[in-house]
Amino acid sequence: MKETAINTALDATSIFMQNENERLAYLNREMAIMDYESDKDSWTEEGRREGHREGVLDMVKSMIANGFDDETIERISSLPAKEIEKLRNQ
Repeated sequence: MKETAINTALDATSIFMQNENERLAYLNREMAIMDYESDKDSWTEEGRREGHREGVLDMVKSMIANGFDDETIERISSLPAKEIEKLRNQ
């Protein structure tokens, strides 16, 4: 059984390798998959950065609502004073 399956796979590979269109289609599919995986990693990292920034902004808004002064907020959040002022004026 194993030899039959192996021989069948080898025969299919041999036929596949002789057909240039099939081979190119396969390579294009593989490159598309690699591109997608690469892009997915960058999307994930971008999402993490956006999520972190939104979390910091939510924290700063909460600190403003609880009466923290700008200097304390800037020290804790590392957000520039101009952005804190902009959030305070919203």
